Amino acid sequence: MLRNPMRLSFRTATAVAIAAGVLAMPATRPALADEVEITWATFWVGTNPLRPWGELLIAGFNETYAGQYRVVTEEIPGDAQYRDKLRADSVANALPDLITGNVTLMRDMRDSGRVVELTPHIEGDPEWQASFHDDAFDTYRTEAGELYALPYSRDYIGIYYNTDHFADAGIESFPETWEAFFAACAALREAGYVPMANEGNWTTRLMWANMIGTQPGGADWMRQQDTELALAGVEPVVAGTELLRRMNEEGCSNEDAFTGQYATAATLFLQGEASMIANGPWMIPNIMGVNTETAEGLGDRVAYAASPGSADGRGMIIVTGEAGFAVGSQDPETIEASIAFLRYLTSDEQMLNQANLVSRYGPTRLELTPDQEAALAPMLLSIVDQSQDIAHSYPHTGMTMPNSMIQEFINTWPVYARGQIDTEEFLEILEDAQ
Repeated sequence: MLRNPMRLSFRTATAVAIAAGVLAMPATRPALADEVEITWATFWVGTNPLRPWGELLIAGFNETYAGQYRVVTEEIPGDAQYRDKLRADSVANALPDLITGNVTLMRDMRDSGRVVELTPHIEGDPEWQASFHDDAFDTYRTEAGELYALPYSRDYIGIYYNTDHFADAGIESFPETWEAFFAACAALREAGYVPMANEGNWTTRLMWANMIGTQPGGADWMRQQDTELALAGVEPVVAGTELLRRMNEEGCSNEDAFTGQYATAATLFLQGEASMIANGPWMIPNIMGVNTETAEGLGDRVAYAASPGSADGRGMIIVTGEAGFAVGSQDPETIEASIAFLRYLTSDEQMLNQANLVSRYGPTRLELTPDQEAALAPMLLSIVDQSQDIAHSYPHTGMTMPNSMIQEFINTWPVYARGQIDTEEFLEILEDAQ
């Protein structure tokens, strides 16, 4: 359904969309006297890949609702600084009207008790509710059924690989099994390349999810949420974790794969030094050189694949709601304006803009015309197409593990990867961090 033989560059795809009027940005204007003003605290600034879409959202919303509502932004550069400020704001009962962030931050906002329960607003608009996929709200519902955030993404997360590197190493296709993966790593290393870019945090944890999720019973274990997770002695977790350590032991990763900083891994891949990196479709603009310095022509040499798997097939991380929006408004007027913004955010127009500008699908049932589909990045279409025929699908650890456990993983993974503690001790340390 989503196969696309066209090899458009990301810039060409964007140009097509602009020519079609999809990405036209309304001119800015001064505030009008009777408008209800709402604040949006955002880290979508600078080189953040979501910045272009964020600017388009604000300009389009303010133009559409001129005289009624207006969004103003509070820019907070850096994910960590943003999270710290929002957590402090929640303690002070001073949250902005609109908040965005990943699952961990959204759960913090839920636990603060200071964000608006969205179920009545969704159910009060049947047409809006029907526009979402059936599982769109699962990530952000409490056990009592309350909806505390609205997702804006539905992600198909695979592994990027440099086809020139693979050809130089004599590898004819992306590996389908883990044994083939390790053989490919050895061939790439022999050819003079860093086989896989890692940093001991995000990209490493994506590989951990793949290695657990493709084990028998692993996908079901990965889908657990908001429970006390047992890791030690759980067969798919043990097997997947030992595969992850093997990746380090056999030289699949870069030597500085323990910094915990995403840039460590991303730079290696974008500069053409590493052959593979696990990441989401939002990296496609960076690979194409949008707002990022990359190796010349890198975008023409990169393909996107599902993860290697077990004997019964490959796997893929598929998540709805890796990130979402919450409403921190305190009075009826600003709540109403914030809900209007969420409707606008998830409109067909803005979901298509997200796909064009961020290479990311949304949580709604967006039907694309052939021309709209042709304008999207081929790598995005490829990974969504591959998702139709995989044996194992599962979320990543950021969706299922508490932040305390993730932080302990970052701290302790280097010790385990270097063989200083065994698998049981490593997993027990992570369990104790809950």
